[in-house]
Amino acid sequence: MERESFTGSDSKSAQANSMLPGENENREKENTEIKSGSAFEKIAPQDRKFECSTSLTLVQIVEKFREQSEEWELETQLGKVKGRTYGTGEPVYFLNGVGAGSLLYSTIAWLLKDHYKCVLFDSPLYFPETCQRKEANINSLSEVLKEISDFHDDRNISLYASSFGSMIALNSLALFPDRFSRGVLQGGYSHRKLSIFEKALSSVGRKIPGPLRRVPFYKKIQTMNHRHWLPLMDQGRWEFFQKHSGEIPVKTLADQVRVISKTDLRNSISKIQQPVLLIRTEGEGSVLGQCQEELEKKLPNGKTEWIHSCGLIPYISRPHAIAKLIRNYV
Repeated sequence: MERESFTGSDSKSAQANSMLPGENENREKENTEIKSGSAFEKIAPQDRKFECSTSLTLVQIVEKFREQSEEWELETQLGKVKGRTYGTGEPVYFLNGVGAGSLLYSTIAWLLKDHYKCVLFDSPLYFPETCQRKEANINSLSEVLKEISDFHDDRNISLYASSFGSMIALNSLALFPDRFSRGVLQGGYSHRKLSIFEKALSSVGRKIPGPLRRVPFYKKIQTMNHRHWLPLMDQGRWEFFQKHSGEIPVKTLADQVRVISKTDLRNSISKIQQPVLLIRTEGEGSVLGQCQEELEKKLPNGKTEWIHSCGLIPYISRPHAIAKLIRNYV
């Protein structure tokens, strides 16, 4: 498929400025490799035209997103939802991953804004004071997604989701095939066994007040899991990720884990006829890898792409690569 440019420029200087600080360093190191199927496919320089020509930092891009996007709020059957809509074109809805707020995906939306209507939001689980938590399950969260699409009067919607959001996406594709036309899932799963720590979190986390950053060892764990996947020269990007992921309430994370523990979609995903792109990443680990392989086998119209050297948070470490895959698939 032909890649289109946001800027229409093919110059080497435009390509050099098309990445967030530090991405050029990583691209030279890995030769911008995206793995398709079982072999690495090197992206030719002329195919990098999709990159948005800018010298802005991630923090500056997020500020522009906040200034230019339309903020909205909606009362749903589970409680309050807050979100932002950005860009024009076919609708793409973003479904947050575990412990991730919608603002973390704003760079991808900024890259897509000239071609797509991007809808980012935080579900009722992010507002523990108003969330009807006892009624929150995978089906009710899919109903909330449908309510949001009614609110925006959108149909033929593509879903981009990571980790926890992929469960909602898969369930929504199965329940509402006339509403949701395709999915792009990064680090997705239809079922996942919880660790001992996760099981404990789902039971006691609702009793812990405040945001995640106050939890002992939270920053250390985040650093061990994610820091080495981000460019060392771009400290601002890491600080942005730590700050905004740390603002998520502990109760929100506990509720997400509880929904995961009670959800098993393995018998229903084979009924999903819409096309689904699975994005796998280096560093996903054996447990998540097995979940992804199961999706590959059972989804009738599934396709897999790999992104190299990005860890589990490519929406921060490799937003251009995610945006390119969405642009080429949706």
